[in-house]
Amino acid sequence: MKQYAIIITPAAENDLQKIFSYIATELLELQTAVNLCDRIEQEILKLCTMPDRHAPYKKEPWFSRGMRFFPVGTFLVFYITRESDCTVHVIRVMYGGRNVEKQL
Repeated sequence: MKQYAIIITPAAENDLQKIFSYIATELLELQTAVNLCDRIEQEILKLCTMPDRHAPYKKEPWFSRGMRFFPVGTFLVFYITRESDCTVHVIRVMYGGRNVEKQL
C-alpha cells in the first residue's frame, strides 16, 4: 500500500493553535483542548494511507483542485492529495458551523 507524507500548512497549524487556545483559555477546558487536538492530529495522520477515501469538496475553485474534507467531531479538516510526490497537504481545520467558503 502506498504511503503518503503529511504536510500541515501554516494556515492549518494556526487553526489548530487557535482551536486549542480558545477551548483552553476561553472555555477553561484544558484537558478537553488537549484531547480534541490530539484526536484531530490522529485523524490527520491516518491520511498517510488511502487519503482519497474522504469526500471531495464540491465548491469551486476547490473541487477542481482536488480538495477533500472529513469531520472530526464538530470540526472539518480540508486537504489536497498530490499524487506526483505522494503528499497530503492539510489546508485548513475549522469549526463546521463557520462560513467555510469565506474561510477557505
